[in-house]
Amino acid sequence: MYCNLYMEVLDIPEFRKAIVPISLENYWELCKKDPDRYQNTELFKGIIINKIKKSSEHNFYKNVFTEEIRKILPLEFFIQNENSLIIGESELEPDISVIRGNLKDYKHKKPSSARLIVEISFSSLSYDRNKALEYARAGVEEYWIVDIESERVEVFKNPTATGYLETIQFTKNDSIPIMGGIIVLSRIFE
Repeated sequence: MYCNLYMEVLDIPEFRKAIVPISLENYWELCKKDPDRYQNTELFKGIIINKIKKSSEHNFYKNVFTEEIRKILPLEFFIQNENSLIIGESELEPDISVIRGNLKDYKHKKPSSARLIVEISFSSLSYDRNKALEYARAGVEEYWIVDIESERVEVFKNPTATGYLETIQFTKNDSIPIMGGIIVLSRIFE
């Protein structure tokens, strides 16, 4: 009931106008003061979002996609899982990020873009699709949403300030070309 009421309140234009987004700096201050309260949150366009607890199936697909990407990953990139990226005025924690450079480049700062971001989606499909514009604006070259329920991968490519120019739907019988290799979806969705 709380979630439905909250969403109904956000749908009322007068309430939406009254919402005051918080800055990254204020979010970081809150996280520092009360780390337990904000441990499982992310900041999206100034709004603190409680992240959904991950299921075993979610973790399975995240791990399988991570390993498949790792097999073809060029040396000038590294993978991070559920680690923060500063995307505009948001601090997001995508399931998988492929970052240019090496780990030492980010010892004292968080990445602000990525070569590839992958979100594993069960119940967060709408939210994950809403992130596409922010990722495009940050220059994320490709953004994948893995829709587990329909065994599809939505691939967003060619980022611009107004969004991605290209969206391709891949099914479980397709292969996705990436960084000189391919991800064979039939090996994942078996």
